[in-house]
Amino acid sequence: MNIEEALYKMKAPNERRGPNFGVMQILITTRCDLGNCSNCTQMIPYRKKQDMCLRNFEKALKSVRNYPGIIGIMGGNPCLHKKFREISKIFSNIIPDKKRRGLWTNNINGHGELIQEIYGYFNFNVHGNHKHAKEIIKHIPDARVWGLNVPSLHGGVLVDMSDVVKREEDRWKLIAECDINQKWSPAMAEIDGQLVGYLCEVMAAMEQVRFNTSRKNCGFLVEKEPNWWKHPMKKYKKQVETFCHHCGVPMRIKGFY
Repeated sequence: MNIEEALYKMKAPNERRGPNFGVMQILITTRCDLGNCSNCTQMIPYRKKQDMCLRNFEKALKSVRNYPGIIGIMGGNPCLHKKFREISKIFSNIIPDKKRRGLWTNNINGHGELIQEIYGYFNFNVHGNHKHAKEIIKHIPDARVWGLNVPSLHGGVLVDMSDVVKREEDRWKLIAECDINQKWSPAMAEIDGQLVGYLCEVMAAMEQVRFNTSRKNCGFLVEKEPNWWKHPMKKYKKQVETFCHHCGVPMRIKGFY
């Protein structure tokens, strides 16, 4: 398989990925009260602590207000954003449909009442912490809590696929069937004060960890291209060429804790 064949099989952000159409993630913080998960897709242990500014968060929401699926916030732990309350109010004002406002977190960090009021879609993974689970269930009793009695297993995202799979055509076949592309999430992140859009959330992290010192980023500047997520797959060719061969996700390596 070659890159053109792979791009044909891959899904652009404006293509359906599941029953809720899909998820668009806004990566609002690198703060995390876990911080040491092996192969974290956001590579949190290797990044400095920082929060997305409110201006960029508002800009992100306005760019995807017509996105048909769920708009989620994640990190790190978004509930550790120093202005989480303001973030939540902005979210509510710009995205009126509560069911489309999503929260991905391991610990609601005392924000139970606010979260119950603002958010309508949840991914709670407590990574084995029963105290955090208890607080979540107290405020959102109908929510499903993951990772309570079973460890969360992270696949080998930090394994460089080009070191393992030597034939480029074989790597393209794996990339075309990548679970994150086929089932998961495009994302926006703040890089050097600018809001940038990516085909997947791992690309957003890799940009800042592995490539930030060597060249200009290859994401879409949202201020210049607010409809970046409507582009067809061929527009993401540079991102795919830059990141996918150096990511372990397409190999589906067995997760470990």
